[in-house]
Amino acid sequence: MDIKSFPLVIQLLLGSSLFFSCIERTTTIKKPIVVWMLRSPYSTDPIDYDAFSHHLAFRSVMSSVVSQYRVGEYVGVLAESWRVDSDHKTWRFKIRSNLLFENGDPITPQIIMSSWMRMAFLLKNRNSKSGFLDELEGYENIQSIDSKISGLQIEQPNSLVLKFKKPFIKLLDTISFGLYGVVHPNLYDPKTGIWKDPKAFISSGAYKIMSWDKDSIQLNLREDFLPEMRHKNPLKEVHIVWDASKKLDADLKTGDSIEESLVLNHEFYGVAVSSIAYIHCLSWSHSKSPCYDFQKRRFLRDLFYNEFEKSGFKPVRSFFPLTIKGVKEVSKDINSTKQNILANLSAVKFKSNHSSHILSVCYNKTINELINRVGLKASFVDIPHQEINTQSTPNLPNYKVDIMPQKTGILIDDPDADIRFMFLSKEGIRLPDTDGRIHEELKKDPLDIQRINELLWEQAVIWPITHFASGFWAKKNMFDFSMVNLVLPPTEFQWIGWKK
Repeated sequence: MDIKSFPLVIQLLLGSSLFFSCIERTTTIKKPIVVWMLRSPYSTDPIDYDAFSHHLAFRSVMSSVVSQYRVGEYVGVLAESWRVDSDHKTWRFKIRSNLLFENGDPITPQIIMSSWMRMAFLLKNRNSKSGFLDELEGYENIQSIDSKISGLQIEQPNSLVLKFKKPFIKLLDTISFGLYGVVHPNLYDPKTGIWKDPKAFISSGAYKIMSWDKDSIQLNLREDFLPEMRHKNPLKEVHIVWDASKKLDADLKTGDSIEESLVLNHEFYGVAVSSIAYIHCLSWSHSKSPCYDFQKRRFLRDLFYNEFEKSGFKPVRSFFPLTIKGVKEVSKDINSTKQNILANLSAVKFKSNHSSHILSVCYNKTINELINRVGLKASFVDIPHQEINTQSTPNLPNYKVDIMPQKTGILIDDPDADIRFMFLSKEGIRLPDTDGRIHEELKKDPLDIQRINELLWEQAVIWPITHFASGFWAKKNMFDFSMVNLVLPPTEFQWIGWKK
């Protein structure tokens, strides 16, 4: 019925109602948001997921069976429900029957099983211990992507069953990690499992990739994907950028809690103090490396620590955050600085770009001081982001640098699985163990974390610098993070929304 058919007063009331309704709708339409991060992503393959830029760029487009990124609860994403036997060896997940990839193909239990079997096949070939798939019954029998094992089966039309060799109490935390995100089978070779295109992805999650160029990635919300499981005022268009010149104007910035320059116009949303900045002596396994000799490594560490302290910054003498129960700083070494060691050092190659704010402040300054004041022979070398993980591998034929600054994070409430992943998985940060004693400690359950801490310090390949919180710096009064689990880095955009 046309509004003109109503009396004048009703027309005015209806007109004003429609007018204010239009205003209300207009004010709820938000602009695309810009999110800045330090590094560009380089691969949509979940096997490369551990780089933080991949957490941010792809966590929201890659669904997991269960997510722990919403505050206060585990959320079944692809799983409608689940149950576990009393011995925690058998888990059953009822998979939703109405979920689709962005191209319209259904996400089925078979798709999930194939995605995990692809990952299991690749990890087994790499001799990489994930702490999840390698614990499945029959894992040792995997010969191909199509292998059938007793530990991963489909029961009834929509039930996925996982059977483990030993109790797996923390499975929900583990399968929430992006390494086990579900991917479309068209994205990888069905025989070898090799990822076909590092920039291709068919969304199985709340967002989809709209574009990806040298400067940015654009994500758009999938309106059809589980609208009941996202913020009521969702971010509909997200532009992720990594150009340094875009940092100041971005709406959200990834960063560290210690970036005081951002405090005036931004507020920090991030995890507890669970991130670790450290320096890694990569080339310690090479006999001609300045890092090969234990005394030289200690000497270099002492030089670094002395220079840090002269600039007013006190490095922490503990790799693991002190917020973990039972962890404390190790005793300070007797100073090993000797000029004759310096004279015998070959030139040290340092990684020039850094991965955390605190290292950006102190790292280059410290090296320059060592060059100018004590005559350390040094050079700076840049390493592409995608090569960092490979450069952390022991016993490479050649290393581009000897010393590389790094950062990582750990789940402080339940660190054991993360610690094993750091040492045993080739998809993690590949922490070293120079004499095998740490790997013996990793066989224990629960772990003696402080003992591992002491061994890392004693081996002197890893030099801890500081602990901090990682997360988002958000423009004030713009965003609502109340649904986000801030025990983890906030990387699932569906739980972040606009403030009213």
